[in-house]
This record gives sequence, structure tokens and C-alpha cells, in this order.
Amino acid sequence: MPKINNFELTDKLKVVCTDNDEIYEVDYVSNTQNSIRTALHGVPLNFVHLKRNLYVANWRGKEFVMSL
Repeated sequence: MPKINNFELTDKLKVVCTDNDEIYEVDYVSNTQNSIRTALHGVPLNFVHLKRNLYVANWRGKEFVMSL
């Protein structure tokens, strides 16, 4: 599996919607140096590196965060 910041990414990743505090499981698609591309029920979510091990994505006005 690919690594980002010494963290091994898996096929399934957990993300949190900060608007309703719900936890979702997303499918890993790919990554670059500063981003991680995932899919939530087939909808692409592009997480951008915000700080340290925190990545953030937005979709339909909702914010999702991923902590590695």
C-alpha cells in the first residue's frame, strides 16, 4: 500500500464530517505529496493537506476531515 508522511494508507479510510460529527468510511483512490483522493459512495472527495497529519475536503457545503 502507498504511504504518505510515513503513514501506510489502506483501502478503506475513516473520515469525520465536521458538520454533523458522523464518521464515514471512504475508499482510497490515490494520493500525491499534498493530497489524498478518495470516494464516498462513488462520489470523489479530494482531501488536501492542511497541517501536520490533518487533511480536509469539502462536498456540497459539508466539511470532511481525515487524521492520519
